[in-house]
Amino acid sequence: MSNVNPNFPIPGVDQSSRGFRDNFSIIKTELDNLQNTQIQIVGQVTSNVVTIGSDGVTVVLETSLNGALVGNTYVIDGNAITISGNASVTIDSWLTTQFRTAKYIAQVTDNANGTIQSSEFIVIHDAPIATHIATNSYKTEYAVVQTAMLGTFGTNVQSGGTQIAITFNPATSTSKTIKLTRTTIDI
Repeated sequence: MSNVNPNFPIPGVDQSSRGFRDNFSIIKTELDNLQNTQIQIVGQVTSNVVTIGSDGVTVVLETSLNGALVGNTYVIDGNAITISGNASVTIDSWLTTQFRTAKYIAQVTDNANGTIQSSEFIVIHDAPIATHIATNSYKTEYAVVQTAMLGTFGTNVQSGGTQIAITFNPATSTSKTIKLTRTTIDI
């Protein structure tokens, strides 16, 4: 909006209506141009409501996920981790101060032979709201579908009780790709 007169209107000063009409016309044109413009916010969006400025203007954002809409199917592109060896690895983690519950959909592919293991699991922790220091984390895994057992998922408390880690313990040492999506519920 570089064509807007920065000196108009000045509070308490009588100014011509022509200046108002000129500025209004420019602002209207700029707003019309914005109606079909995609605006990208860089950073982590934790809510679809954002408050801007000290005057409390509220803007509702339509957030997007890492995926694509194909027909009537939303394809989610989860975090992908490639591992090799048979040592347990941390594949995700989150702070106990942010979330109480997380639901995962996991897919493991053996890169050597193409076998697949897929499941869903829910993880919670026992941190009191007053301290956010967890002693235990709990997991239940369900909806397991597999062409071969490629490993097991686990959870544990780390960083003095302030972080929950999700682990994968591979059954064999072949290269595997783990794709993971997470839905969380805040404290």
